[in-house]
Amino acid sequence: MNNNQRPPVSQIIAIISVIMALVGFIMLAGDQTDDFTLMFVGLIGIAVSFPVVYFQSKKIQKEDLRMQQEAAAQELRTAFYEKCKKYNITSIKTADDKKKAAAIAEALNCPPEVMKDLSGYLESIKREKQEKSDAAHQAVVNEEKQKERELHAKLTKYAGYTGKEKRIAMLEARRTEYLQEAAKFDRLSKYGASLGNQKEIDWAVHGGIASGLAGGAAGVAAAMDAQAKNAQIRANNAATRQAMAPVVTGFWNKQRENEQAAAQMSKYIEQTKTKIINKMPKEEVLKKMGFTDAKVTVSSTGAISIKVKASAQKPVLILDAVEGTIDGTVLANFYEGSRLAGTAELVLPLWGIGKSGEELEGICLNGGKKGTAYRVEYTAKHLWEMEK
Repeated sequence: MNNNQRPPVSQIIAIISVIMALVGFIMLAGDQTDDFTLMFVGLIGIAVSFPVVYFQSKKIQKEDLRMQQEAAAQELRTAFYEKCKKYNITSIKTADDKKKAAAIAEALNCPPEVMKDLSGYLESIKREKQEKSDAAHQAVVNEEKQKERELHAKLTKYAGYTGKEKRIAMLEARRTEYLQEAAKFDRLSKYGASLGNQKEIDWAVHGGIASGLAGGAAGVAAAMDAQAKNAQIRANNAATRQAMAPVVTGFWNKQRENEQAAAQMSKYIEQTKTKIINKMPKEEVLKKMGFTDAKVTVSSTGAISIKVKASAQKPVLILDAVEGTIDGTVLANFYEGSRLAGTAELVLPLWGIGKSGEELEGICLNGGKKGTAYRVEYTAKHLWEMEK
């Protein structure tokens, strides 16, 4: 019987009946009572429940035997299937395969019926392997999709900003990065400076304790030992400080460089607030741009990526006098014939672009097909000319 299975009610009744009969008998034998009721009730319970228990026990034994036989048959089937697989027998359709399968079955003393479901078993193994392969492939695809989503988020972080707000947002992000780096190097320099400061032993206290416990001679010896250890500690501290000095200096210099860079970003932010922007439609700004060396790729997930050099076709002037740049976000539209397959946002860099140009990068997360050549058309999402 299964260990987790409850005993049948008849077994419980039988056990209680035996206990009642024994208790009644013991009480009568010990002259504790002359009432036969308890013992009679117990004997009646035994008489009623034990046949039921007996037949249930036989049923359980029969079920256990059946399960054991099934397990043994399954072991034989598995051995037979594995042997067939070893000898490359994938079905029993041909006479030669039947002969080979029969020889294996006879050698293993398998029942004849195992030969009937050989093809089904081997097909289930093949299906299981395919499912595992599909799951592994899907895990790789999911990982690649996650990386593409992260890249998309990074590339399009400032796609929704317009005008001065875009440059200010990007400058603020850089300032935060510089401040975080400065804080990191500050922690490192402080930790490095803390090394080589091992505390010395108080030789007077140690000598006094030893003197009080074991006499004056012991106190002197303890004090001298403490002083010797202190000399070693001082030497170790000096060596450590000397070794760490250039490292700490390097950390401090890095901290200072990042703090200065953060301060410069703050200046740029204030300067940006007063920059002049040429007022013109975004489509007119787009006409002043050129796109060259476009490289379009499609990933296994269907994501379409593009890298392209964008530049101003001629120098940008604000109010016809002050040097400027083109800034904003351009849309790269991917066409398969006349069908729009997808769109990627190309965010221009912090200082925009001038005549020398900059490489832009974008990604459309889906809609692509490997091996397809896409035509790219560029449209304006947000574009403007701004004082550099």
